[in-house]
Amino acid sequence: MSTPTPLHFWNDFVKLQPLGSLYQTSVWEHFQKQIPGKGKSWMCIVTDPKKNNHILGGGLIILHSLPFNLSWLECPRGPVFDVTHASAFSPSELEYFFQNFLEQVQEIADANRAVFLRMDPPMTTSNISLVEGYNNLTEKLQFKPAHASYFPQTTLTIDLTQTPEEILKQMKSKGRYNIKLAEKHGITIERINTRTNKEAIVQFYNLIEQTAKRDNFFAHNLAYYESMLEALGESATLFMAYNKQKPVAGLIATYFADTTTYYYGASSYSDRPLMAPYLLQWHVMLDARSQGYKTYDLLGIANIDQKTGTPDTSHPLAGVTDFKTKFGGTILSYLPAKELVYMPIWYWIIKMRKRLRG
Repeated sequence: MSTPTPLHFWNDFVKLQPLGSLYQTSVWEHFQKQIPGKGKSWMCIVTDPKKNNHILGGGLIILHSLPFNLSWLECPRGPVFDVTHASAFSPSELEYFFQNFLEQVQEIADANRAVFLRMDPPMTTSNISLVEGYNNLTEKLQFKPAHASYFPQTTLTIDLTQTPEEILKQMKSKGRYNIKLAEKHGITIERINTRTNKEAIVQFYNLIEQTAKRDNFFAHNLAYYESMLEALGESATLFMAYNKQKPVAGLIATYFADTTTYYYGASSYSDRPLMAPYLLQWHVMLDARSQGYKTYDLLGIANIDQKTGTPDTSHPLAGVTDFKTKFGGTILSYLPAKELVYMPIWYWIIKMRKRLRG
């Protein structure tokens, strides 16, 4: 049964946790409810009755509709559990948390004919003690490697506590050069107030469409980006790059705790020689730094090749990885997503259907 913990307590908890992210807040839940095919969501929160209902952890659960009145459940970059105290990594505490969390999710699954639960864990591979405990426990609970995931397993972060000069110095020389080139071309950057400037969202969407066709990736419709910017409020901002008055690049950044994330980006191929995306990224980094954010997350790059220690050139994100790595930074790798199956036959059918569709 879901706990009656007030959402503002949960949001505060997530914000204070090293494993916390925007994806586990009520703000993100509000945005997800605007997306067709989703709509239903739950906060499954585990508390300790022996410690005045202290929050041990929990997770936002989002329902995705499937044909035949079926569904599947997603816990985006979750669940989040308290790792700030001495016993956080103990097998007994982890097991207590997961048993209580999964009991709540099981009720949701039963009531909504869920085929499986997917968890994209929020911990990186550098958290050795936590990773070992998590892997052992999820194996014991019969989780499987996920057959797909919405989240990149590897990302690149820039330390914004450095001076601007230090940030530039740690970039690749080509990155610095392209920033200066865009400045020479007179590219201007604007932080858009999307409540009063709806035209800029349309301009961004037109660039997204161009980029999606050029680079062969999926793009949402205009309403999706409008909903995202409206629902997330101060947690998301649109930036646009202009050559005189012509829009040549755009970027949506999200904000949570001490991190600014490059979430969506697009640019005009015909204006590629202007190098506007480089100046746009640099401007957003400086803007975030000026507001006190400590980390700039470039969100997703190709997974690291274990033999070479460098990004895998055959990975679907290899192209954008070349662009992002020019900004320098530190590579972080998350644990891969895992799934708990509730309906084995339907799960097998879903996997086979995806394989046949390529």
